[in-house]
Amino acid sequence: MSEHHSSTFYQIFEELHHFHELDSLLQFITQKVQELLHVAGAMVILADEEQQEFFFRVATLDNQDSSQKLKEIRFPIEKGVAGQVYKTDKPLVVPDTSQSPYFFKKIDEDADYETRNMLDVPIETGDHRIGVLCAVNKSTGNFTQADVGLLNALSGMIALPLENARINEQLKHSYEDLQSLNRAKDRVIHHLSHELKTPASVLSASLALLQKRLTSFEGPGQQSYKRILDRAQRNLQRILDMQYEIEDILREKQYTSYHMLSTLLDACVDELDVLITDETGEWSLMQRVRRRVDELFGPQESIARKVQLDQFVEHQIERLRPRFSHRTCRLSVQIKSTPAIQIPPDVLAKVVEGLLRNAIENTPDGSKIELTVRTGTEGPSLEIKDFGIGISEENQRLIFENYFPSYETMQYSSKRPYDFQAGGKGFDLLRMKIFSERYHFTIRLHSRRCSHSPEEKNVCPGDVSRCTYCRRSTDCLLAGGTTVVVQFLPTEQLS
Repeated sequence: MSEHHSSTFYQIFEELHHFHELDSLLQFITQKVQELLHVAGAMVILADEEQQEFFFRVATLDNQDSSQKLKEIRFPIEKGVAGQVYKTDKPLVVPDTSQSPYFFKKIDEDADYETRNMLDVPIETGDHRIGVLCAVNKSTGNFTQADVGLLNALSGMIALPLENARINEQLKHSYEDLQSLNRAKDRVIHHLSHELKTPASVLSASLALLQKRLTSFEGPGQQSYKRILDRAQRNLQRILDMQYEIEDILREKQYTSYHMLSTLLDACVDELDVLITDETGEWSLMQRVRRRVDELFGPQESIARKVQLDQFVEHQIERLRPRFSHRTCRLSVQIKSTPAIQIPPDVLAKVVEGLLRNAIENTPDGSKIELTVRTGTEGPSLEIKDFGIGISEENQRLIFENYFPSYETMQYSSKRPYDFQAGGKGFDLLRMKIFSERYHFTIRLHSRRCSHSPEEKNVCPGDVSRCTYCRRSTDCLLAGGTTVVVQFLPTEQLS
């Protein structure tokens, strides 16, 4: 190692431990790789062991646009030169990428970049592999064994600080999640309170109105009708009282959401059973109510079958169109032929409807939603992109793990489904997460909060023409939105 290189390594060693933020550390590392090896680009490719994927947290290239695009790319952990290095735990020089059996050209295509030659070395601490350190496009000549030695030495130097920075970041996110969960708890209480209290209160008010009308009615059976209404009113009040008890249970944190809801539903079924049988004597009506409750909330036996995703989604869109025909946000659909997937049709229908409804309910009139079905390197996928109000970073971390809507409870009144910020049941995304674990598909969500309504307390008017910030519809398209990608496995990979 030359004196110049020794001096550079000493400077790197001195600086490494001053970086506590992971992104800053990675930026420093990639810049030093560029200086040491005289290359056009450098990147630290980190391994996501849970998802079995590689991702580029930071990339420093001679093309800034390509550097940004790389950050959005993830690829299977066994693919590419990085996959070979990660698997064998040995450095790999590729003098000409066009001649390498390991080179994964799709990354270049997605990043709009041309990699001519490259050098990858593993990053590891003890027996734990973190990822791959990569240098691309050497300025003059090819990579030498001296370059391999320099990059290997740098990899060994950065491994421990890099791992420490990752742990610090995870701890920071855990702390932020705890704070967010505390705020989410209050939002759960308010939203659940709204969901349970509003319909019961409306029914109570309607019964009160009937009682008032009944006072002007004279005739046989008046007192009998009054007793029936009084009894119904008392039972509805019991449901309202249960709602207040549920708020107390949530505040005490003594029961899970599942146990609480199960208890509530059981109680409601029993009350409805008694009310219908005693007051109407219609046993068949009570049976229909019970079947409907079992259909909505009871255990279901869903059987996985081969489904053509493209045809299925196209059919679901046509089935659902009448439900949002009153909305003027545009739905752009692009469906390409896909191989069959293995999933219960009723589950897939709930996923498609839930995602589409969430997209429409979060998109103002005059804006648009894009729905795409296609086949990529990982298999068939469904992507729904809305140009709506978006979701804050805090809520994106919690949206699939906790029960709350992506907007404040007090910002909406009870509306019909597919209306802007209609309210809904709030469980759709959580239910999809459970489905994904059971039926072997993944859900990825990326969102950017509307720049005109950056905080959740800001209210979107629900129509681009009434937005004081948007002079034309394209202004709304640039302001924010949410993309959800559902990635399925082809049937042959599940057998």
